[in-house]
Amino acid sequence: MVRIGYTMMTEQAGPRELVGHVVGAERAGFDFSVTSDHYFPWLAEQGRPYVDAGFTEVALVQIGGDRQEPFLEWAEAELLPALRELT
Repeated sequence: MVRIGYTMMTEQAGPRELVGHVVGAERAGFDFSVTSDHYFPWLAEQGRPYVDAGFTEVALVQIGGDRQEPFLEWAEAELLPALRELT
């Protein structure tokens, strides 16, 4: 089955604008969304821009990476429950 996704270009928009783009993609019927950047900041001082911008309100968000197997095991056990607590 073919799935069509939307890519958030973090070089072209800030976190709040990206959330708006993904909400629009979701309403338009896209199946998933990915980002051109990593989810976590390089430094703790950079904060959590996507979470702070309301990113957890978008149903299209799927946590993953280019090396998914170990990451997804960790995400299912720890990250996703933590994100659910934020909403």
